[in-house]
This record gives sequence, C-alpha cells and structure tokens, in this order.
Amino acid sequence: MMIPSYFIVAAIHELGHILTGLSHGFKFHLFVIGPIGLKRNEQDEVVLYLERNPVLWGGIGGVWPKIEDSGNFRAFARVLIAGPLFTFAFGGISLYLFLLIDHQFLLLLGAMALA
Repeated sequence: MMIPSYFIVAAIHELGHILTGLSHGFKFHLFVIGPIGLKRNEQDEVVLYLERNPVLWGGIGGVWPKIEDSGNFRAFARVLIAGPLFTFAFGGISLYLFLLIDHQFLLLLGAMALA
C-alpha cells in the first residue's frame, strides 16, 4: 500500500503545480510520476511516454509562461507554493475520510501527504 500511496500523493502534488500554472495562463510542458510521463513534443502535442531517467520518477510537473511578462514572477511563486498546498489539503481530506470510513489506506495517504 505504501508504493501506490506515494505515487498518488506525488501526483496530487505535481498536479497542484500544473493546475495553478494553467490557471495563470502558463503552458503545460511536462508531468512525470514513476516511469510514466506526459510531455509537449516539438509539434506542440501532448504525448504519453516512458521516462527513462529514474531521477525524475519521484515526480515532476512543469509549466512555462506563454509570454515574457513582469507579472510572471508572482505567478510562478504561486505555482511553486501550490504543490505543497494541494498536498497538505489532500492529506487533511484523507485523514478526515479515514475518521469517517476507517480504512487504513486513507490513513496512509493522509500521513504520507502531511509528512
């Protein structure tokens, strides 16, 4: 149960970065969890691929600004903090659901997210 819970928590964390970037008008570039990834290729298409670099398997999410702008600094700061905030919220929700449902996997998810 620990390995799937790690990947779920890592995916939530990286999606926090990506969704916040997209909400600020950034362009999706990369999302990797384990050996599975999504990336934007040279033809500007999002494709599924196998990531060969194990260093990235812990999780990575990337968005780029569409235009050079002085406001990008503040937006990028929000993108950076969004991952931990999404993870923290997910951990709290998981622990609350554990109290309601009493399933060990929810406890593990919540503890891992908050750790």
